[in-house]
Amino acid sequence: MNLPPQQEQHIRRLLKHLDNGSEQADQCWQGWKITRLSGGLNNLLFHARGSSDDLVIKFTIRDERNRAEREFRALSALEEAGLQIAPRPLLFDNDTFHQPVVVQTWIEGEPIGHPPTMDEDWRELLRYYQAVHSVTPETSSIGLSKAFSASTVAEGWSLVDQQLARIPCEAQPKTLKNLIRQFGQVEWTEWERMPITLCRIDPNVSNFIRGKKRLTSVDWEYSGWGDPAFDIADLMAHPTYMDVDLSRWPWLTRAYGDLMGDPTVASRIEIYYAILLVWWVARSARFLYEVPRGLDNRLIPRSLDWETKTRRQYDHYLELAQSNLDIV
Repeated sequence: MNLPPQQEQHIRRLLKHLDNGSEQADQCWQGWKITRLSGGLNNLLFHARGSSDDLVIKFTIRDERNRAEREFRALSALEEAGLQIAPRPLLFDNDTFHQPVVVQTWIEGEPIGHPPTMDEDWRELLRYYQAVHSVTPETSSIGLSKAFSASTVAEGWSLVDQQLARIPCEAQPKTLKNLIRQFGQVEWTEWERMPITLCRIDPNVSNFIRGKKRLTSVDWEYSGWGDPAFDIADLMAHPTYMDVDLSRWPWLTRAYGDLMGDPTVASRIEIYYAILLVWWVARSARFLYEVPRGLDNRLIPRSLDWETKTRRQYDHYLELAQSNLDIV
């Protein structure tokens, strides 16, 4: 944090105001215009505009993921690399307030809102990921944690197991158990080495902002070091890309491999993608079990139609995972 002391004190007074229970409604306070933003279930998110500052303030849920610090460090690594593709990090505080907080600059623009449809728009998105993946442990002085991702088949299995472990065996749907049995019968191709780069993780289309000059993205709380192939597979498997025609993914995989000059990346993407489809089935089943029992604590309440959406998501990923495992 390299804020001038006076600016930091000014921002900290605002944080204290919000932390004292003044976060529920849009408001003006001591020269700040404060607007609540939607930001998922794990964050309290604000846009605060003052006479000389235009900020996003993100209070995160306190858990083992260290979300605020993880985001601050990723943004710092991008800034150090001279990549103007994300907000500038201004302040991180894990201890002073009820929730960890990260403060960053506001990005002007509009969320892309939906997946690309044209080849050139997909290429633009891949070039964005290429820029992110240019940051490596060798080129960055910023200490980053491992991304919430996998770098081997075994780590992919572990991600699935973490979801299954939160559902008692007797409560797991039969369709899920059958899928896991099918999953366990696949003879996966392993790899000896892969590049390690910054991975952004969480490719929700609402996280990508189209500005006047370039594509940028927000919400880096799952980011860190990882296999860049996982980042691409994560995009392909994400619910906000569910309506993309499946024929797009082989094209995307080849295009990314060509862009990176990595002949091994395509096979890794395909394997991560197959694993992530199973992960989404297990994750959806976990929500359907935990949420009605009050076992899935979030900062923001779920929408009233969460169960209908989650059951639809479960069915979608179950069918997709089953068919994909048949051809792996």
